[in-house]
Amino acid sequence: MSASPLIWGPSGGKWLPANGTNGQALTTDGSGNISLNNYISTGKAPTVQTFTSGSGTYTTPTSPAPIFIRVRMVGGGGGGSGSGTASIGAGGNGAATTFGASLLSAGAGAAGVVGGQGGSGGSASLGAGPIGTALVGGSGQGCSYQSTNPTNLMGGSGGSSAFGGGGGGGSNTQASATPVGLAGATNTGGGGGGAGGNNNATYTTGCGGGAGGFVDAVIGSPAATYSYSVGTSGSGGTAGTSGYAGGAGGSGYIEVTEYYASASSVLTAPTQQTFTSGSGTYTRPSSPSPLYIKVTLTGGGGGGQSGEGSGTNFRGGGGGGAGGTSIFYVSSPSATYSYSVGGGGVASTTGGATTFGTATANGGGASTGTQAIAGLGGTASGGTSNITGGDGCPGSEGIATIQGGAGGTGGASFWGGGGGGAAGGSASAGNAANAYGTGGGGGGGGNSPGAGAAGKSGYIIVEEFYQ
Repeated sequence: MSASPLIWGPSGGKWLPANGTNGQALTTDGSGNISLNNYISTGKAPTVQTFTSGSGTYTTPTSPAPIFIRVRMVGGGGGGSGSGTASIGAGGNGAATTFGASLLSAGAGAAGVVGGQGGSGGSASLGAGPIGTALVGGSGQGCSYQSTNPTNLMGGSGGSSAFGGGGGGGSNTQASATPVGLAGATNTGGGGGGAGGNNNATYTTGCGGGAGGFVDAVIGSPAATYSYSVGTSGSGGTAGTSGYAGGAGGSGYIEVTEYYASASSVLTAPTQQTFTSGSGTYTRPSSPSPLYIKVTLTGGGGGGQSGEGSGTNFRGGGGGGAGGTSIFYVSSPSATYSYSVGGGGVASTTGGATTFGTATANGGGASTGTQAIAGLGGTASGGTSNITGGDGCPGSEGIATIQGGAGGTGGASFWGGGGGGAAGGSASAGNAANAYGTGGGGGGGGNSPGAGAAGKSGYIIVEEFYQ
């Protein structure tokens, strides 16, 4: 006779199966037959799949299958333009990165053009279902131009994504410097740097390429497969007469992290609440209530300064500083917390502070006074990790009214690169900041100097975890 226990019901007795294992339950097929079956996945650490090039099909793991996946990805960066006195090559645009066709899209960074502004950052979007953050990439820095009184000029820097990676602008030809624009870092989506210059008259330096857009999204109950495509980088512009080549952009990237249920309970996919402006009260979900929350808050970015239109230097305006970022976890969170999101500073104005509970992320500083002084990054306090925002870049020096210097790029925040500085020698305004908390770009210097651009507002994201 079996040693298994006997269970008695209205239809008589049934011998139970042998003892099961943790994570199993008794089930019936409706005809009185009883068996042991797994009712949840066994405990397993998260797994990761990465895609660094090409296109294909992502396959969701099975046995066990993840309860949710987190996708972080960036589009390809645009290339920086070349430099020279004539026949200068523009950079190439990057290509978009996609996951699930139109489900998630991180757009391409635009190329740096010849004799103008830096490339714009790529767009980003979430389709129906996923939750998360979609950010426009950082813009590239504009070029500098000279027609008389030869000097040596710098190329514009490439924009940075949330993964960083913008290529530096080419230096001048003095002191064994490198005039060629530097490439954006591989798999960051950073823009390529513009080429530097020499002391030829009527010389134009290269503009930096824009960074690819960025997506950080959670997909609950994922499908069995998703198509994907990793954006390629934009090519660097070719060298013009007596000039140098621009740097290529950084290629795109996809990272998929797969999360599983523990061995003791069923996992609920995390939820999120985001705040992009104003103040109010965060309310913790109930039924169920999260076991803990992760809070990330960033201060507003500082505004860039206008270019110089008189004096002797005709320098481009400095870029604004980025807001600081505070990150922390709260176990058994309270029902409510007060919050306030700092606004982005207008031209030459400091960004506002962002607060959540007792944590503070200060806004980035403004570029004020002498154009050579850029805004400083804001500090942060009250979190487990407190990150100071990036400083803005000072404007570059010009020589005469029509040879103004390029504006400085705004500082980078936790969320990506700042607004690119404007081209010199024109009335071009600095590029507005796109990613949360980043600094605005400085205006171009010259006879009709350009205005400084506003910094981007701060941001709060509260991620709610149930297991």
